[in-house]
This record gives sequence, structure tokens and C-alpha cells, in this order.
Amino acid sequence: MIATSPTREGLWVWGASVLCMAALGGLGRLVPWVDSNLGGLVAVMFLYLPTVVIFRRGEDLPDYGLGGRPVGRDLAVFALLVAVVFPVYLLGHWAFHTKVLGRSLEVGPDTFRRFDRDLEGHPEQRDGRVAVSVEGDWLRVLPGNAPAMVSVTTVPPDAPMWRPGGRRLRLSDGVPTGAAVSRSGEPGTTPARNDLAAPGSVEVSPAAGGLLVDLRGREELRVNSAAPVALGAYGVGAEPPVESSRSGLWWLWLFAIQALMVALPEEWFYRGYLQHRLELGRPKRRILGAELGTGWLLSSALFALGHLVLDPRPVRLLVFFPSLLFGWIRARTDSVVPGALFHAACNVLATAVNYAYVGPTP
Repeated sequence: MIATSPTREGLWVWGASVLCMAALGGLGRLVPWVDSNLGGLVAVMFLYLPTVVIFRRGEDLPDYGLGGRPVGRDLAVFALLVAVVFPVYLLGHWAFHTKVLGRSLEVGPDTFRRFDRDLEGHPEQRDGRVAVSVEGDWLRVLPGNAPAMVSVTTVPPDAPMWRPGGRRLRLSDGVPTGAAVSRSGEPGTTPARNDLAAPGSVEVSPAAGGLLVDLRGREELRVNSAAPVALGAYGVGAEPPVESSRSGLWWLWLFAIQALMVALPEEWFYRGYLQHRLELGRPKRRILGAELGTGWLLSSALFALGHLVLDPRPVRLLVFFPSLLFGWIRARTDSVVPGALFHAACNVLATAVNYAYVGPTP
């Protein structure tokens, strides 16, 4: 039974969402299909929970900011937000990366032509599988719990590879080869412990290390493994071989994924439903044309805490601050659509600009 108090109801629904995410995350460790589709399942949950509660109470979706407004008006608000906020963000991003982190802005022909997004990022969740990831200009293949035979090919086929001591190996005549590197994936200083264990393949193991492949100038890559693999930062399960090609249209696909599977579900749950419920009956102040109260702050705090369920890193709490902006957009426009589009665009922009900086990373 849902509590009658708006605040208690909102907190109960948020608590149910946390339990659902935790359950799905745990189930994903046992069921590969759940792990591979975790983002989509969480998105469905965010859309479903508040919608069921709203319908049970006999209310309409436009009362919570979904529908009931001209599409053109929402698109105009979205365009205005991009025009005002993005230049400020880009300037601040440049200052932080160059002045604070000591990195440099370098844009080349392949800067924004990327391989598949599933491969991006340093692996954080491998669960004993062979980790395959693309980080900057490098393909990394890190070992799992047991030795496995791995082969790597690229097009064009002469991609250089590093082995400890800085000596380069090259792919010749399209035949894949490999090199041992340290567990972290960085070039080491000790002699290589593996050479070719079989034609076209190399063994990766916790003792011998993994592979580091230079992707500069490479248009296609293929990684085959005798063991299960985990892709990218979040260890998305995949069946080998892993194949990917560069494309400059990745941002369109990323925007669609962010809009439909991240931004809209989150904006509907946290700003459309939760912020609205937590604001009911509370005093409000007018802030830049929007009526906002403590429910705005509380929903943003819950938004930040919710990000820790599947990714328990303290840095994830920083989403509290953009949540304040998304909550303001919801209150100012009485719609979740401009905020969802802007949320997705911000995620795409944050991904794109990070490709343009090279140098030390935090």
C-alpha cells in the first residue's frame, strides 16, 4: 500500500527503485543476459514505477510534466539551453584540463571517429573474464583469473604493440601477434614473459600480463579469445570475437541511447514524479523564474545517492549539481522533455570533449 503523504509516497517509491536496481545488479552477476541488458532494465523500472503509482491515484501524466505541451516549445527551450550553457561548459572544461590537470588540447583526424562505445573506458568490472577496452589511442586486453589464448588483428594490419622494456612488435602481412605488458596495461620494465604461443595468438594470464595495441591510424579491430570477455569500463559481457570499426556518427547513436535509456527515464522518475511529489505542500521560492522548494534539493540528493547503487564510487555523488539544473528546467518549463534532451546532450558533450585532451589523467 502506497502511503498517502506525498513525501512518504515519494520516499517509498525511491526506496523501491533502489531495491530493484540492487536486485538487478546482483542478478546480473549470475545471469549474463541481465548483465548485458542492465541499463535497459533499469530504464524500464524508472519509467514503470512512477507511472503505475500515478495511474493508481487517477492522475494524468501531463500533471507530472510528460505530454500536454507543444513539441516546438520544448525544442526551443532545449536549443536555448544548449546555446547558453555549452559555451560556458566548454570554457570551464578547457581551463580545468589545461590549468589544473596539465593536459593539452589536441584534435586530429581520428579524435571524434571512435570505435564502439561498449569498448570505451578502463575496465572496472571484469569478474574474472578477459577485459577488452579502448582507452584513448590504445586497445587494452587484460587477463582474467586464468590464462587464455588471445589474438588481435587490425586494418590496416601493421599496428605496433608494446612489450616490457619499450621494444615494439608489429603485425606483419595481416598475421596477428601479441606482447606482454604489466597487469595495469602500462608498458613495463621487465623482459617479456610470453612470445607467440601459437600462430596468430598469444597467451594472456595474471602472471604474464595483457596486450596493449596502438590504434592510431587503425580503421578496424578484431579480438578473439578462448575465454569469455568483458567490454569497456563496465564489463559488458560479449561472446568473442569482438569486432569494431571507426565511425564519426557514434554521437548520434550515443545521443539516442542517452535520451531513451538514461535521460528520459531518469528525468521522468526524479524530476517528473519525485520532485513534484516532494514539492507538494512545501513552501517555495522563485529562483530565476522557477518556483522551487526543499523538494528540489531533496530529489537531487536522492538522485545522487541512487547513482551509488550500481557504481559505488564517491565521485558519483557529484551528479547532485547538474541535477539542480535539471530540476530547475522541470520547474521552469513544467515539462520533463527539455530537461531530458538537455540531459542527454550534456552526457554526449562530456564524452566528446574528453577525447580532445591528452596528457596525465587523475
